[in-house]
Amino acid sequence: MLDFKTFKTPSAVNFKRDCFSAGDRLTDDDTRLYQSLNGSLIHAMIFTRPDLAYVIGTLSKYVSKPCKQHLIAAKRVFRYLQLTKNFHLKYSRGTPGDTLELYGYSDAS
Repeated sequence: MLDFKTFKTPSAVNFKRDCFSAGDRLTDDDTRLYQSLNGSLIHAMIFTRPDLAYVIGTLSKYVSKPCKQHLIAAKRVFRYLQLTKNFHLKYSRGTPGDTLELYGYSDAS
């Protein structure tokens, strides 16, 4: 998947989550591929890419019985990763003498 179209978002807006026909189900080999892709995405999400949490959480719900659109959606996340592979989180200590201020907000109503 090195020379493929990239996407600016990890998930499509019109993503249909449910399978409506038995013909949409994946074969056993494709199911294992989907499970492997999903596991790789979870690994990437936990260690380096928290921005993928929602879409991977959604795709993880269908690991036992995925459909063709779930496999396509998982591949889309990889296409998004290809485009954003240079994005990263940066934690720094700041300059000496700076104080760390922590802000928290709550909606108590």
